[in-house]
Amino acid sequence: IPHQKLLPECRNVTKQNCVTLWETDADGKQVWAGTDACEPVTWQECKLVHKDVEFIVPVITCYDHQELWYHEPEPETDTRMTNTFQCQVKSTTHCTTPQRQACKRITWNDCREVPVTNCNPKSVHVPTQELLHRKKCLLADEAPSQAEKSTAAYGAPAAAPQPSYG
Repeated sequence: IPHQKLLPECRNVTKQNCVTLWETDADGKQVWAGTDACEPVTWQECKLVHKDVEFIVPVITCYDHQELWYHEPEPETDTRMTNTFQCQVKSTTHCTTPQRQACKRITWNDCREVPVTNCNPKSVHVPTQELLHRKKCLLADEAPSQAEKSTAAYGAPAAAPQPSYG
């Protein structure tokens, strides 16, 4: 991923380090009289410039690492014995009463046992895996201190330079 950064761009600078000659004129003023004992001195001068740089993004590949065991319930069929009751109306012949015609409606219930699905709760192993949610981010360093804010310019001297010639 390309992005811009401020990077130093440096170049060599060469100048002459000389002893200057001064003479006093008729008015008592110092007048330039030339240089003596010159020697070249080279240093690097750098300034910050915007440059496109590539940011390396890691490639993350997800793959199955290990199988996680879990329980899959299966229906189970069981055979049981049941009872069935059937009722029949029967008449008796042991009667000694006078004969007459009488009709009555008789009702009854037939009964039978019917299998019922019976579900009992059971403890079952639930597969789990820790979820790692990660993002790669460029974050700023800690907030700069007050002293760092005052010398925020790149390469700014910490204090005034001392004179080299006394």
